Amino acid sequence: MIIEINTTDDANQIAAPCRICSRVGLNSILPLGGSAEAQSAAVATSDARWSLDLAWCPSCSLAQITESIPTDILTRESALPASAMAGVVLQAKSVVEQVCEKLELGPESLAIEIASNDGYLLQWYQQAKIPVLGIEAAQDVAWIAESKHGIGSFPDRFGLEFALQLKREGHCADVIHANHVLGHVADLNDVVAGFAALLKPEGMAVVEVPYLKDLLDEANFDTINHDHLCFFSLSSLRQLFGQHGMEIVDVERSTLSTGTMRVFAAKTGAWPVQSSVRDLMDQEATWVRDSAQYLAFSNRIQSLRQELGQLLQTLKSEGKRIAVYGGSAKGNTLLESFGIGSHLKIYDPVQLVEDQPDYCLLLATDGAAEILSEQHRYREMGGRFIIPTPTVRIA
Repeated sequence: MIIEINTTDDANQIAAPCRICSRVGLNSILPLGGSAEAQSAAVATSDARWSLDLAWCPSCSLAQITESIPTDILTRESALPASAMAGVVLQAKSVVEQVCEKLELGPESLAIEIASNDGYLLQWYQQAKIPVLGIEAAQDVAWIAESKHGIGSFPDRFGLEFALQLKREGHCADVIHANHVLGHVADLNDVVAGFAALLKPEGMAVVEVPYLKDLLDEANFDTINHDHLCFFSLSSLRQLFGQHGMEIVDVERSTLSTGTMRVFAAKTGAWPVQSSVRDLMDQEATWVRDSAQYLAFSNRIQSLRQELGQLLQTLKSEGKRIAVYGGSAKGNTLLESFGIGSHLKIYDPVQLVEDQPDYCLLLATDGAAEILSEQHRYREMGGRFIIPTPTVRIA
């Protein structure tokens, strides 16, 4: 397939309230223009576009997409079973062991996970004889949790109203897990208010989120999409939890998921605040409200867009045939925001060797090494991959 390149810059000014502190008047970081929603089959062939602009709140430092797509469009009927990823399961086991020891959990305790998937995490509590409760809207993986592990799941969206309903039914949590949940919800305060309502007095919320500093340093702009609304600093999370009578008592970086941060939050005064929190806050003081950091990130992405666009235009002018590899949300963000193309037909990877285009733009950059190895025949026959991030290179 031949790609048409559009180099028009669609920068827009942004005026919207902050998702944490409600401040009106956010600073634009990266105006990516209008984009289709990347993951819903319902809009796979639609021309509908929603603003995909990243803004930064000078008050609480939250980086956020300012427009939320209607919930019915974002509703997922299925999800990837987390147990298929061995590293995720082993890390979940380690976290559960850490929490069980710290909170001294036992048969009278209750562990809850929001977006509990197929029971990849709650199974470890269950094996330790600790009662569990899952909340999972994707019924196909919730069924796996029930059939494989006997873990029942509520098919609901978590928020204050639902938390109060659970509390009325006698469910109060010693620990609530939320891995990669906050970055995907439009109403952050509703979810954290639910944590505060549902936790026991000395209970703890264990929350993993995308870390803002890594987004800026690694130029991972393609992780921005309509299903991934927020990138957090510890500063922004402290304000968010503080608004609901909670405080972050410990923080650590995930050893599995690069670009993420795990925080442990409890009701204010229930647990001592560890030095890890003070240390990271001291580090953030040097950059988190420095507008130059965000300008440098924006300039880096604009330069990347220009470099990739020029390369593709040059190859096209030389009569080269260009394909793209990968259909992920990350790839959609790059194609849409760089003006490269949309509504491209998707073929089986075997088509690459059969059709043998001259170049292939690799969108699934997280798996670049594995894909290059798998597609060795295409490369041996003269095909080349264009890897667009974090710097443009040809392999």
